[in-house]
This record gives sequence, structure tokens and C-alpha cells, in this order.
Amino acid sequence: METSSLTSSRPLGPLEIPEIIAALGQFLKRRHLAQCIRVCRIWYQQLMPYIWQEIILGEQRSNQPQDRIPSIDSAAKYHEHVKGLVIQDGLPCTSSFDLTFPKLECLRLEVSPRQVYINFQGLLERHPFVTSLSLCGINHLVLTPPFLKVVAQLPRLKTLLISLLVVDMTHLDEFWNACRNTESLAMCAVYFRRSEAGITPHEPTNLLSEGTFPRIQTLDLEGISKLSMTQQLQWMKQCPELKALRWLSNRMDPGDGSFTASFMDLLKEAVVAGVWPQLESLSVVAHRYPDLDLAEILHAMKRIHRLNVPYSGFGEKCYGALQPHLGYLTGLNLHYCPGMTTAMILEIVQTCSQLTRLTVGRVLAHVMGAPWLPSLDHSEDDKDLERRPWVCLQLRRLEMTFVLDDSHLDLPTKREKEAEIERIRSRVFDQLARLTRLCYLRFGFHRTPSTALPRSEAGTVQGQQGQPRSQPLRLFESNDDDDDGHADEGGEEKEREDKKEDSATCQVDLPVPALAQAPARINNLRKLGTLLSMRRITFTRENTLVQSLEDQDIYWMIEKWEDLEAVEGYWNKSSDVTKRFLKIFQKHHISAHRDE
Repeated sequence: METSSLTSSRPLGPLEIPEIIAALGQFLKRRHLAQCIRVCRIWYQQLMPYIWQEIILGEQRSNQPQDRIPSIDSAAKYHEHVKGLVIQDGLPCTSSFDLTFPKLECLRLEVSPRQVYINFQGLLERHPFVTSLSLCGINHLVLTPPFLKVVAQLPRLKTLLISLLVVDMTHLDEFWNACRNTESLAMCAVYFRRSEAGITPHEPTNLLSEGTFPRIQTLDLEGISKLSMTQQLQWMKQCPELKALRWLSNRMDPGDGSFTASFMDLLKEAVVAGVWPQLESLSVVAHRYPDLDLAEILHAMKRIHRLNVPYSGFGEKCYGALQPHLGYLTGLNLHYCPGMTTAMILEIVQTCSQLTRLTVGRVLAHVMGAPWLPSLDHSEDDKDLERRPWVCLQLRRLEMTFVLDDSHLDLPTKREKEAEIERIRSRVFDQLARLTRLCYLRFGFHRTPSTALPRSEAGTVQGQQGQPRSQPLRLFESNDDDDDGHADEGGEEKEREDKKEDSATCQVDLPVPALAQAPARINNLRKLGTLLSMRRITFTRENTLVQSLEDQDIYWMIEKWEDLEAVEGYWNKSSDVTKRFLKIFQKHHISAHRDE
């Protein structure tokens, strides 16, 4: 009895205290949670809610893990843990779908004709405390007034997303009421349909008045049909508390410069007039919009947290207006902005410690990858800027193309220049490896013609019009000692196939020409093994550089990047190799697509 008493009164260890276990559960990934619940009963009780936090009800899709799509019976068993629910097209037809999830906060409905048996209106009525609602239509179904009335009555609704659905303009009152009390509203490919019965439609300009949407702080509009740009702008002006605006028209075409100018002029007038005094995030596709006019918009914004202006004339004027805000900039997209320079991007990555998203075009690799090297973009007084390290370690999304240029190298031979180019490329990977929070990486290398390898040094094969083509640059070091003892088998056949290729290509990463005196190459991509949060990687094709991958590379990515969801872009030319890779990725529930 004494022994039993002593055993039962012993102090609990840290990992036996329920509150600590529950606190740790929020940091564990789903696969780790599945292992932890098998340890003991306490762990099971405290960690099971995290496994059932988010579920999907519907048909299994190729890119979705099986454990996220339970049966209706399993969902009913653990319904008290569900906080996020997705009901997607293809949910098995059942008349007993009357579940209630008491902790439900986020709900996404894929509305389609096949799901008329599901009473979505009743589903919302049973969950009045939903804070986030996404309505995604299939075949452009019409939102009905009774359903919109239920949405308008959700007291805690803060986020509303409407996509691929139709709004009848005779029911605009119900639609605006559903949007009235939200803090974040997103509409994508929403079609405002006029009445087919010939009834005069109620135009939005007649319905809206000042203060109609007093709570909206984030507004995302993309591809809104049958509402003119003027009508959309007049509606947006009724959101005085707006902080973040993303406005993309379905008419925005890179070749339609006149339309873009008129659209941006309307926006500039509103921003400069102070219609949205708290605006701090702006995302527009401003095709060729002048640097000076865009700078006026930026000067009028009191603070800039996020700026997405791809295809615009962003240049020195805009950058001067953006500089005071670099300390709290979190997102920047300057894709296809010809006025952007490497010096600007270098200062951004060395200054913006809060930056989480960065999308730019081409930058000089020897400046970005090796900051201590002299740069042509700076004067002698500005060289200290290049010696500062990157501080944007919070980056989660990065899109950038690195230009490999040897014109700045004062080296006597092309062979020495090529060796230095390889070292510069390696330093780029060193910089990327420091961004340990990256989830999405889209990158590539552009090589200037001056760095092409001479035939005498590279052992090249013929390209178009008899010009020498450098041998493939490999991402991983090839293994000369194969396990099956056939390392050289098929080598001559591969060489013959290479000679038959017409287009001049060289692939990222095989280093300096394969000479006897060449130093051992560094396995560059494997430096990115520090990016443990990687979910999506895209290899871009710039000039003649194409990514080269082998089976061992694919398995390395799958093993090292446990959260990997998608691999895209340009890689090996061989269709047989690509098909094999796609099967491997599909087996591990990873979406893969190779661009042609």
C-alpha cells in the first residue's frame, strides 16, 4: 500500500502535464501528431483535437492526403474538434448530412448542381458563429436571396470570399447586406447579371451611400463582370476604413495601355484625395503606368506595408517614395518592371527585416549572391551597401532570376571566368539557404552570351548553325560508382542523343568544364536542405539555362522537404525521364508539372 501511495503521488514530468502537451500540439505537423497520439492516453486526449482541426468532405483528389478526407461517420465521431471544414464538389449523396460542428470557425463551400441535396442554408443556420466563409461556385450558379439573408445574419462573420458565382442585379440589396459587416471581402470572377424578365436593374451607384460598408478593411476584386470600372470605384469609395486594396480588372491586358492609364488615373485621384486615409497595402496591375504618376500614389499613402505593381513603370521616383517605408515593408512585387535595378533590390533585402514576400525580375548574381564583390550599380561611395548581409530572414515567398555575367571579372582566360561564375552561383545558393522560412521559391539563372564556354575548354557539342554548345550543367554531382556496376553503360548512346538536339541548351549547375584540373564541384541545391518549410519550388527557364534533375535528386527533395506540395517549371528534356519523375511525385501526393 505504501508503494502504491508513493507511486501515485510522484510529481508529473513536463510532458505529462496536459496543458503543456496541448500547448506543444499547435507547433507539430499533422504527420507528427499522428505518431504522438500513440504514445499514451494523455497525449491522445490532448493532441487528437489538432488532428481534426481541419478536414475536407468530398471526393479524394490526387494532390490531397487521404487523412484529410475522412468519411461522414468519422467526421460525426470527432465533430467536436473541427474548426475548419471544406465541403467540396463530389461529396457522397446522403440524406443524413445534418452534422453540427460546435467549434466551427472557417467554412468553405464548393457549390455545384450536384450538391443540391445538401442544405447549405441549413448548414449555415446551425453554425452562426462562423468567422470565415468561402463560397466557390461551379458552372456559375446564382446566389439565391434566402441564402444571402442567412449570410447577412452571421454575427461573427469577418471574412467573406465569393468566387465563380452569379449575382442577379434584382437581388443586389440582399447581396450588399451579406457583405456589409465583413472586415475582409474578396470577389473573384463574379458575374453581375441583369434581369432576364426585362425589369430595370438596380445599379450599384443608386444603392450605395457613404458609410455603407463601414467595417471593410481588406478588399480584393478580380474579374468583376458587368460592373464598369467607374461603378466599382464608386463602390470602393464607400469603404472609408480600407487598409488593403487589390484591384484587378478582367480587361487588363498588357497591350491595352490606354485602358490601364485611365483606370490608374481614377485610382490615383481617389488615393491623392485621401478617400482611404488608412490605406497601407496596394495591389494593381499597372501596365506601363509612368513612374512619376505611380510615385504620386505612393507619396499620398501614409504607410506602405505591401506593394504589388507588376508590369508598371516603377523606377527611381517610385523607389524614392518607397524608401521611407522599407522598415515595415512586408510584401513587394516588381515583376517585369524595367525601371527596377539590382541596387534597389539589394538595398531592400538588406533593409526590410519584416519582408515575407518578394517578387522581382532579373538581378545581377555577383551582387546579390556575393555582396562583398564590387558592383557596377554603385559608385565608390556606395560600396559599403554591398557589404551588409541580407536581413529579410522572414521571407516565405521569393521569386527572382539571377543573371550570371562575367563582364565585371578581370580574369585573363574564359576558363578562370567560368570557375568564378560557378563560385558566384554557389554563393547565391548560400544566400538562399539562409532564408529558412521559405515556403515558395521560384528562381533561375540567366547567362549572358559572353560566358559561353569555348569548344577547346568545355568539350562542347554542336548547336544551331554549327555553334558550340556547352555540355549540360547539372544540379547534382553525378555518381560515378553506381550500385549495380553499370556507371558507364549507355554513356555513348546519351552522347549521340545530345548531338542530335537542335536547340542550344545548357542546364543549371554542372560546374566548371570537366577538366582534370577542375576543382570538385559543390552540390548547390542540397544547400537548400535548410529550407524545411518548402512547399512549392519552380525552376524557371531563362535564356538557355534549363534545370537538370535525376532520380536521386527527386528522392532527396521528397525526403528533405517533408511539406513539399508542388514542383514546377523547366527541367530535363527527355520525356521518358519526365514521365518517371511525375509518377514518383504523384505517388507521394506531390503535384508536378513540367513546362514545355
